[in-house]
Amino acid sequence: TNPISVGGSSFTFPAYDGQWRLAAYTYISRGANLVAYWHWHSLHYGHEIYSHGILNHDLEPNRCYRELSQIGQELQRHDEILTDLCPDSDIALLYSQDSKYAMEHQPPLLKPDNSGPGRRSYQRIFNAFYQGFFDARAQAAIVYPPRDFDDYRVVVAPALYAADDELLERLVAYAEGGGHLVLSFRSGYGDEFARARWQRAPGPLRESVGAGYNEYSNLAKPLPLRDSGNGLTLPPESRGEGGADSLELEGATALALYDHPHFGQFHAVTSQSFGKGRVTYIGTLPNAPMVEAVATWVLRESGIQPRVADPPASVRVNTARSAAGDRLWFLSNWSGAPVTIPAVPVGGKELFTGNRLESDSALELGPWDVKIVVEG
Repeated sequence: TNPISVGGSSFTFPAYDGQWRLAAYTYISRGANLVAYWHWHSLHYGHEIYSHGILNHDLEPNRCYRELSQIGQELQRHDEILTDLCPDSDIALLYSQDSKYAMEHQPPLLKPDNSGPGRRSYQRIFNAFYQGFFDARAQAAIVYPPRDFDDYRVVVAPALYAADDELLERLVAYAEGGGHLVLSFRSGYGDEFARARWQRAPGPLRESVGAGYNEYSNLAKPLPLRDSGNGLTLPPESRGEGGADSLELEGATALALYDHPHFGQFHAVTSQSFGKGRVTYIGTLPNAPMVEAVATWVLRESGIQPRVADPPASVRVNTARSAAGDRLWFLSNWSGAPVTIPAVPVGGKELFTGNRLESDSALELGPWDVKIVVEG
């Protein structure tokens, strides 16, 4: 990860006090066994003079050096309990390298400023859904097609454009067996060679989705959306961006509609029970308020509750199991202002201080701070 700053002479943004440490323990909370910094000291010549190291060009100790030294000392003391962590995951996001590659060559979206083909369309779609579930306080695992999906109550498959029948059948079986499958526009449209399928979209997923379409449109500007009164509540600033599928219901329930004289005849978000599970389809690229609302609804429908009730806006909570079976709670403050978590739902010992924390007691976090509680 970055020491002082990596990005060139005109892009130098050193971390604030505490941010290096916050980033390191965030990686560790999700299973990292190594946190590395490139590189030891800043180069004095060549193309990367201003891709800084831990030490600057004067080679003297500085803020970065001192904070990384603190991290190193803490890890030396607590390496056993922090090594080989198994992160808890509420949901899985399915990452498709094949779809990413296909969309680089035939992008479904324009660039955000409409200046040309958006060759990072896959990343834009995937990142929007990842951010939405992150903002909804879900712990997420990123998985790849060979992975077994049954370990997760929710599987989100954004822009799964290039996929063979076997993968799509596995996703359908996952939902039928009791999982909540969340799909975005373009999912199921192509086969494993990114050839458009000879069937109504979303292809083999159509029956499980309970909706279909044979027309889609790019969007020159964002479209306002409104919820349909079927359980999903959208904030007024919700918008669909980039593109829109002309979804028509075939058994699913409409959760959101386009507020537009033409696109209003189609459905933006649909969902239906399928077997023992559920399939939800988002037919547009949701902006941040919309995707957080959808993610919150999906988690609620799936029985997934935030680990800390009503946390401050800047607080994130990750949990993981140690190799010895202890559950660790990583409580972090992504803000320059101190915050107080009103009630931590478990008791335990603060790892760095050794202080005892009683269940449902308050916990103070400083600016850009992280505390680890060993439950029990």
